[in-house]
Amino acid sequence: MKAFTVFMPVHNTDAYLNEAIESVLKQDYEDFDFLIIDDGSTDKSKEIIMSYSDPRIKFISAPHDYIATLNMGLEVASGEYIAHFDSDDIMPSNRLSIQLDFIRSHPDIDVCGGYIEMFGNINEIITWYPLTHREITNFFLWGSPVVHGTSCIKKEFIVRNNLQYSDDYIYCEDYKLWVDIAKAGGKFANIPETLLQYRCHRAQVSTQHHSEQKNGSLIVRQEAIEWFVSNIEKNTSLGMEVVEKFLPSWNFLNMHNMLTPETYVRTIYEIVDKLRDRKIINV
Repeated sequence: MKAFTVFMPVHNTDAYLNEAIESVLKQDYEDFDFLIIDDGSTDKSKEIIMSYSDPRIKFISAPHDYIATLNMGLEVASGEYIAHFDSDDIMPSNRLSIQLDFIRSHPDIDVCGGYIEMFGNINEIITWYPLTHREITNFFLWGSPVVHGTSCIKKEFIVRNNLQYSDDYIYCEDYKLWVDIAKAGGKFANIPETLLQYRCHRAQVSTQHHSEQKNGSLIVRQEAIEWFVSNIEKNTSLGMEVVEKFLPSWNFLNMHNMLTPETYVRTIYEIVDKLRDRKIINV
């Protein structure tokens, strides 16, 4: 079994596709499978993919259904880890070797990601992502803490827990999957290295569907809050006070628009962090 299957879904990215594919094939760690699934492209993407003869490439053509394509990737990937990558980005040549070194020295980690370098409409290296499991799961209360295109997921964990991407969260499907993995007991880490050159352009999904992505993310955030609450130790006086008194009052104020969204989330975040300090939340 290969250590990695690099999984790249493709939908109408012919302008960037050669550069994306070449960046994967030029990894300094070469022993991996490269699964490319075309998600119903109507441009020249399929022709570009089929022009490559590298034996590491496995190509599948599928009808356009992005979530179904992502789940097909989870199912078909044969590597020990699934390394996600988007077809309009560039993979630094040392990404796989960096992640391999990390996962071999941290076998308890089920999902690991890293930093990104943005280019195109925005040029910036993003290094503020949380690093440890606790920091990452706390960050669920703000948003997605692992960049999907840097993520490396343990395939065995996905299979054992019967996890997949959800059709109900099409524009924040990665954020939802991270929360589901945490609920199943998965462990997270981000590596403080740049693992992706992230192309910013007007045609990308996060730009075209920003409103839908934001609304879906609010639902996932609420699921994360409920997950933390469900893991509060109820046999402690502080835990009971938070569950029975504070949270109902705080939710009432939030429901009636008496709190700013930032105040609501920041306070929940601080409570969760303090309860984890006192071992009253153990996740």
